Amino acid sequence: TDGRYFIQAAKELEGKPIIRLEKENGTPLSELGKNIVSGIYKVSDKQTFLETFNNVIINKKDNLFETRKKIVNEIIFDIKEPSRLIYQDLLQKKGH
Repeated sequence: TDGRYFIQAAKELEGKPIIRLEKENGTPLSELGKNIVSGIYKVSDKQTFLETFNNVIINKKDNLFETRKKIVNEIIFDIKEPSRLIYQDLLQKKGH
């Protein structure tokens, strides 16, 4: 279930904001997934999306920029073996 967030993490490399429409009570994330999405704007309805889009994109008030920068540095660039991190994350989900 975290696979889509690895794709979003790759988008975070660009440094641009991501606005994600989420439904309430979605699938729970692993700790790695939670870390990745901490740099993503999450909205659950049209009104919140429009407000977020206006603030972040139009008015350039990207309050999560530093968070995304930190994520990129910690998760993407500091990993010598990304496959090992993904493997450990999968083991954690299975309770190993």
